[in-house]
Amino acid sequence: MKKALLILLVLLASKTFSQTVSYGLSAGINYSNLSGNGNPITSSYLIGIRAGGLVDIGFKNFSIQPGLLFTKMGGQNTTKTEQLILNYLEIPVNFLYHEKERAGNFFIGGGPYISFGTLATNIYTGLRNNFFFGNNEGLHRADVGLSALTGYQFTSGFAISGGYSMGITDVYSGGANNKNSAFNISVEYFFKL
Repeated sequence: MKKALLILLVLLASKTFSQTVSYGLSAGINYSNLSGNGNPITSSYLIGIRAGGLVDIGFKNFSIQPGLLFTKMGGQNTTKTEQLILNYLEIPVNFLYHEKERAGNFFIGGGPYISFGTLATNIYTGLRNNFFFGNNEGLHRADVGLSALTGYQFTSGFAISGGYSMGITDVYSGGANNKNSAFNISVEYFFKL
């Protein structure tokens, strides 16, 4: 209840003090890996999905863009016989600079994110094993990192963006220093209520 009230207050304050507030839907792909040592499963990149909602709170040429995304991270070995798939609910907060163009605006920026692990899957030669984060499996439930992105938003509300995210916390509890990293491409649609 407290979280819902806080979200409502943030939305009302953003309506009161900002020039524009728009809401968006986002869908795209991640090209992810676990950088670090000690885990040969993650030596090659893995393609996963990312989708969710965004709020863009605009102030002249700048905006703050928090969101809630479902994102698939992980990696695979070089022969692609073993994969580690990590599913997260991600909360990014990006700070963007917008440069107006005739057909829309170019944007660039970045910011922090925090992700909460929901389910992990290990696939080895076709056999699938699901397990939960923080359930004596050695995976930390929370992942904290930084992201950078750039893109173009059309006056119609459609946008395309590309970015890179880099975890700053270790995914495993064994000290292997494996951190999430991903390139991503997304298509968004923003609308005003």
